[in-house]
Amino acid sequence: MREQVVVKELAAGGIWVEGVQASACESCQAKSGCGQQSLKKLGRPVTLWVETSQKFSVGEEVSVELPDGAVAMSALVLYGIPLLGLALGAVIASRFDMPDWQIFLGASAGLAVGFAVARGLSERYQEQWQPRLIPPIDSSSVPGCFSELSDK
Repeated sequence: MREQVVVKELAAGGIWVEGVQASACESCQAKSGCGQQSLKKLGRPVTLWVETSQKFSVGEEVSVELPDGAVAMSALVLYGIPLLGLALGAVIASRFDMPDWQIFLGASAGLAVGFAVARGLSERYQEQWQPRLIPPIDSSSVPGCFSELSDK
């Protein structure tokens, strides 16, 4: 997934960029029922930290790429695993015919274990899920671009 974003803040070791995520909105069939399309209409920005040693200025447009599957996998890990832990904790506690408050404690313990597992996985795969800057495409070097046609 590639997005055009604007540099909002400079910091040591990287930049904060902001943009409205809309790369797939035009081709998606679920426009009317999609939260992302609603955010696009509202113009609500998405802010990301991008590690870089390159020099930029505030307001400059850059292209950012998220690795394939990074959004889905990070969402699965950060939301799915804790929820699975919550459900398993509740099911295991209810198997022992415990009172409701102990089932609640079992579910809470499962949720805590799920968060711990999610944190470990997110730290392990952090590098693979990070957004990265991509160089701009030089249209003069791409065969068949309009700049070549206008030169003739």
